[in-house]
Amino acid sequence: MDKLAPAIDWFKQNGFWLANGFLLLLMIGIWFMQTDTLNAEKDKNESKISSQFSTAQGIMRKMPEDLVDAGVTLHPNRSTQQGMQTELTEVVDSLIAAWRHRVDTQKKLLVFPELGSPKFNQIFGRYNPPETFPVKYTDNEIEGLLSLYNSKIQNHMIKLCGNDGVRTNWRKDPENYEQTDEPGQSTTRDDYAIDAGESFSVEDEDAARFAVLWSDVNQELWYDKLTVFQDRDDHNKASIAPTPLQCYMLQQDLWVLEAMFNVIRDLNGESSSTDTSAIKQIDHIGIGREGTAQLGALHPVDARMAVKADSDDDEGEFGGGSTGFPGGEMGGTGTGASEHELLFSEEDKLSDEASMYETPGDDESYGEGTSKGLPPFHQMYVDTKFEPIASEEVLKVITGTELPESNLELIIAKRLPVRIGLRMDERKISDFMAACVNSPFAFEIQQVRINRHKSGGEFIELGGGGKTQSTDNGYSQGDGASKAFDDVARVETRTNYDVNVEFFGIIKIYNPVREDLIRKAAGLEEEQEDALDSAANRRGATARTAG
Repeated sequence: MDKLAPAIDWFKQNGFWLANGFLLLLMIGIWFMQTDTLNAEKDKNESKISSQFSTAQGIMRKMPEDLVDAGVTLHPNRSTQQGMQTELTEVVDSLIAAWRHRVDTQKKLLVFPELGSPKFNQIFGRYNPPETFPVKYTDNEIEGLLSLYNSKIQNHMIKLCGNDGVRTNWRKDPENYEQTDEPGQSTTRDDYAIDAGESFSVEDEDAARFAVLWSDVNQELWYDKLTVFQDRDDHNKASIAPTPLQCYMLQQDLWVLEAMFNVIRDLNGESSSTDTSAIKQIDHIGIGREGTAQLGALHPVDARMAVKADSDDDEGEFGGGSTGFPGGEMGGTGTGASEHELLFSEEDKLSDEASMYETPGDDESYGEGTSKGLPPFHQMYVDTKFEPIASEEVLKVITGTELPESNLELIIAKRLPVRIGLRMDERKISDFMAACVNSPFAFEIQQVRINRHKSGGEFIELGGGGKTQSTDNGYSQGDGASKAFDDVARVETRTNYDVNVEFFGIIKIYNPVREDLIRKAAGLEEEQEDALDSAANRRGATARTAG
């Protein structure tokens, strides 16, 4: 033990350094071992990645049909692209088929009445869309048809309004009203009187013999459309007959009017008097320029459909009164809104300026008819924002060979605005809207405005404001005369469900199918051209082989 004592003392003195040296050697050994393991794993992964990369490179150099039996997963980008192209082609084909179905269905509705000649559709059908009818033409047969249309179309209107139609009080029907020599006048009874809170009032005689009563003011507008063509639109002839475009656009309005009359007739059923009708009064039906409005706004009706409030003449008199029809000029001044329209308004009076639709780029307004020299479809159609479209833009889109920068929807269909003001049973509003959608023309109702006011004190809200008490004349009292809503009984007993309702929407008039533009819009034009080139190359190769 004495001999080992020096060694033990040395280890005690240098044990720390010996332990550190041993640990250092151990760590170096472990580092070498782990490095070899990591290098082996890296080499293995690199080999696997290189193998998969080589497989992907091989797939990209081949077409999918070459790999059907190879048991190799297809390259996702190529297969997805081809699947999307197939899906897009099927969607476009379905769109074209639906478009063609709409065109074929609507073609059955766009049929001219014979009016003594079966050639209307034969001649006018040459030009489709009708807006492409040439301004200058030399066909004498067309002139004869236009004169015939001018003399006979009023009889067609009588038919639409008569017992086989909507059963309304058309003032130019000689079977119901004695006609005078003065244009636009009838003398069977007194003219309609404007009553406060109502768009018009009628005698019991008419209410008992007609299913629905049509406002005289609106009748004036339609009678003017049927009879006055000179010095309007593109009419620059001495003849009083319409131009071909005027004839076609008027007939388009009559097709839509007939469709609306059929909706009203179906809702009224076999009713022969207003007291048994769901729809009792027609305040206004505006189509095209007269039917333009703005969604979400209290927009006044076209001035030609409005009653002039400050005229000394008998308001609503056929051929005179508020708008001075027939003659195409808007007479006098007024509020620019009918009594019916004021019931929907936030204000008691609308300015003349608010009643006019300003024609972009023109000094004339909608209320005075279209500007001379322009086609009758100028600003007749609207875009997706319900802004009128100029005739030049309409022709540019429907006759163009390139995709337009705007109004792309015009390629498929023209959007014709329609505005209908009625007095009806409010419980039938949903039925009326359903009938509009299911009608052959498919009225797309975009906005409904309901005024539940009755004279006698029913509480209403005007323009989203506070509740005020209505006066006997149909208008709410001012702030100083208003009565707190909480101070009166909340229970309402209703015996009359008739309300003023205005419907605003569009009808789509479909153009002939243009497959080329639809495929171009979907980005399928290049694919189609490539297919045609491939087919041509195959035919050329076959011809060379045969040679």
